[in-house]
Amino acid sequence: MVALGLSFFPYVIPFQISLWNAASHSSSQEFLLIGALVTTPVILTYTAFAFWVFHGKTPAEGWY
Repeated sequence: MVALGLSFFPYVIPFQISLWNAASHSSSQEFLLIGALVTTPVILTYTAFAFWVFHGKTPAEGWY
């Protein structure tokens, strides 16, 4: 699959649309980057908190 992908690079649709023509405008990519930079720490913090809360709640022999 990697070799097939590299053989068509930089085309998204072979010989029709290049990767750069298919990409969105840079301002929308910056908007998504800012959103990802804000939400990723929130998600990771919530996940760590959930692991901390439920740590040790599973029986040692597991669920049957």
